[in-house]
Parts: sequence; C-alpha cells; structure tokens
Amino acid sequence: MAIQILEFFDRLGFTRRVKDERVIRRADMWR
Repeated sequence: MAIQILEFFDRLGFTRRVKDERVIRRADMWR
C-alpha cells in the first residue's frame, strides 16, 4: 500500500483520517 502517499496527502489537507479509514474531501474545496 502507498501509505506514505496517503500520509503526504493528509499533510496537504486533501484527505482526513476518519477512524481507520481515509476519506477524500468533497470537491467543494476545489471551487
């Protein structure tokens, strides 16, 4: 698994850690 990449996205704020899963933020942030 590309855990390091996921950690990288977490730092950028693209994803949020929910429990043990990672959820990509809605496209609203791109507007």
